[in-house]
Amino acid sequence: MTRPDPIAPPLYEDRVLRIEPGSVLVTVGSSGSGKTDWAERNFRPEQVLGMDRLRRLVSGTDTDDGATAEAFDVLLRILEPRARRGLTTVLDGTFLEPEARARILEICRRHGRPAVAVCFHIPAELAQYRNRAGSKPLGGKQLRAQVGRVREFTAAHVGAGPGEGWSRVVFFGDVDTDLLPVIRFTLPPPLPYAGPFDVIGDVHGCLAELDLLLDRLGYRAPNDTGARIHPHGRIAVLVGDFADRGPESAGVFRRVMAMHARGSALAVPGNHCIKLLHYLRGNHVDVRSGLGDTLRDLDRAGQPFRERVRDFLGSLPRHLILAGGRLVVFHAALPRDRVGRDDQATEAQIIYGVAGHTGRGGVHQPQTGWTSTWTPGVDEPVAVYGHEPVPEPLRAGNTINIDGGCVYGGYLAAFRWPERDFVYVSALRTYSENPRVDWRGAPHV
Repeated sequence: MTRPDPIAPPLYEDRVLRIEPGSVLVTVGSSGSGKTDWAERNFRPEQVLGMDRLRRLVSGTDTDDGATAEAFDVLLRILEPRARRGLTTVLDGTFLEPEARARILEICRRHGRPAVAVCFHIPAELAQYRNRAGSKPLGGKQLRAQVGRVREFTAAHVGAGPGEGWSRVVFFGDVDTDLLPVIRFTLPPPLPYAGPFDVIGDVHGCLAELDLLLDRLGYRAPNDTGARIHPHGRIAVLVGDFADRGPESAGVFRRVMAMHARGSALAVPGNHCIKLLHYLRGNHVDVRSGLGDTLRDLDRAGQPFRERVRDFLGSLPRHLILAGGRLVVFHAALPRDRVGRDDQATEAQIIYGVAGHTGRGGVHQPQTGWTSTWTPGVDEPVAVYGHEPVPEPLRAGNTINIDGGCVYGGYLAAFRWPERDFVYVSALRTYSENPRVDWRGAPHV
């Protein structure tokens, strides 16, 4: 029977724990408390610095406690540049010594990074039960000493005590490790825009159609910088893939970047944007699928313009949360429970979509099951995206695909918020062929 805990911290009971990107999270807990399992579930391997792994690297085994000091020194040497670069980092270990925590906090303070202590506060009996099943079980006396150190940490951080200087201390209790909170990253401070918004589908170098659509939406003619501004403060939001396959990729970049700089447009990158970014950063990429034409277009615009495009693409957020959380914009796919997450799997889905299958005639069929995570309802957030051309805006759950396949002879669409209606322009011509786009022009036009 578990004895009552004389030090009962306020346990974190929400299903989601939100942290700032660039935070340093430090687990505090005894062996067998579920620290490593939780870290592995919520973070990419390269975000986690685990003491067991570092002990194994410096000594050949993770059970050599004599190597702990050297492993900790290695951890600090890696943490220093990660904190300087603002990379989210999880330190996975017991970290029961105040002196060790103080050295970690000093690095966080030096680089201005939020330091979050995640304390696994579980009964000694449960820790002992889990410890027996672990790969390196501790003796009972050693484990009880660890649990005692956790209680000391808890006592110092409950109530009005001075604590150690953490940005935040969170206590997890003795629930099943599968039920521990999952991490969601808060977005950077929101941009000072309340809308209204015009969310525009994949442009793919179709500058003439983009300008026609902006005309129809009521934006003024380009100013001396190339920006188009709405007289009533509407903001264009582009779902990515500004270039490739169409005739005026450099022109589209000029328009979008000028509007973005002026504050009359927001944008997220698509898969073609990321491919171009990789190339402009000096990586080897396949220049087919229209990228070769885009690069020649950018070459004609000159090296300074290429660098501006590179910096612009590198600055874009992967998704946008707008209108007080009621409108979410991204390029390809984003299950609702992944909004705010910063991991490779989420980024891959946002940029490339969820892997589908090859259907009849060898035609790719995208996987859209993720749309069911967005619950329909007037008061529920609406997700707007593109990437896969559709003959008319596709509603599924509370999501809307607005890629009209303009570059393939279809249409360019805008979803107006908060009006929740659509404005279209038909493609002026077919610039590229796509067997999946068998329609021409805009719906209802």
